[in-house]
Amino acid sequence: MKKWATLLAGSACALSLLSHTAVAQDEELVFMNWGPYINSGILEQFTKETGIKVIYSTYESNETLYAKLKT
Repeated sequence: MKKWATLLAGSACALSLLSHTAVAQDEELVFMNWGPYINSGILEQFTKETGIKVIYSTYESNETLYAKLKT
């Protein structure tokens, strides 16, 4: 399970880097995930390497996710 979470987090970071074309300056990335399945060290490393602040948000149900996405 830990390997799966690391792979998922790495993939998400890689995808966000591929879509990023300019130098990161005061940018934020909102990363929503089902429960606390990601190591916070990965998010900190991403911020350190890219300069993009990661806002990590979790949800426990589809209804909660929908409510967060609407706001």
